[in-house]
Amino acid sequence: MPGKHAVRKRLPDTRDSITRHVVIDYSTDVYITVGLYPDTKQPGEVFITVGKVGSTVRGMIDLFGLNVSLLLQYGID
Repeated sequence: MPGKHAVRKRLPDTRDSITRHVVIDYSTDVYITVGLYPDTKQPGEVFITVGKVGSTVRGMIDLFGLNVSLLLQYGID
């Protein structure tokens, strides 16, 4: 629709989050942290930390988490 724009709903500076730890191939630690909106407890951001990967892969994983976070904040689920 012309003239209709998506609105980003940012999370407050202080918020609840959930972190899960997963091990891949018995040796690679992965931590996934999901930040939650305080009013709905719905996810609004995602951070992914992976051990034992190079800087290129780490950068790609960071960008993936950032893009998922932006999609959530713009209401795309």
